[in-house]
Amino acid sequence: MPDIGLTWWEPTDTEDHVGFGIVDIVLVPHQKETDERSNEVNLVKRKEYLQALIGFPWKVYLVQDGQAIKVDGTSVEHIGPGTKKSI
Repeated sequence: MPDIGLTWWEPTDTEDHVGFGIVDIVLVPHQKETDERSNEVNLVKRKEYLQALIGFPWKVYLVQDGQAIKVDGTSVEHIGPGTKKSI
């Protein structure tokens, strides 16, 4: 990911968390709608807030248990059972 440890959730964190920058997507692993921190509505609100604050440019993939993200060059494929969601 472009960042290590999903630190973009806390824009007040001043430490340098820049990752390798190999892919320009962000993953939310083990995403569950029953989890207030990772349900889609709250993730959309957080992304919109960060876009306004820091110009957050990345697509966010909501990866539920049993799903994965396959990256091949510039191609990104969301695979596995269930609904595939991204914001």
